[in-house]
Amino acid sequence: MTPATPRLYYRHTRDGTLGYLVQKDGRDFIAFDRAGEPVLKVFKHTDWIAEAEPRPLSDIAVTRIAFEADRELCRALGMPQQKLWLNLHDDERIAFMQNGPSGAVRQGLYLVVAAYVRGLATRT
Repeated sequence: MTPATPRLYYRHTRDGTLGYLVQKDGRDFIAFDRAGEPVLKVFKHTDWIAEAEPRPLSDIAVTRIAFEADRELCRALGMPQQKLWLNLHDDERIAFMQNGPSGAVRQGLYLVVAAYVRGLATRT
């Protein structure tokens, strides 16, 4: 499976799902980056509309990515295992979103990852 270069994003006409165009065995498919969903759907021009411009990631998406980076850093440093994002209470998610993690090293990684990820939508 090879992604188109640069990635061409498409939005489904009925449910608004976002995916990107890939080719596999000479056929076009839409791929998703989400766990628990089919990885590929057959690309039909009538079902998908090309994204005219890249959209920035939501604050929640940015925070989840930074949270996972923080979990991996904690694991690598031998710190107590952090909870999974889905196991956090809403107030814990909000606090992480607003303040990031504690500690200078963790906070530094959080700030770098969040800043980088916020800019992804504008890069090709």
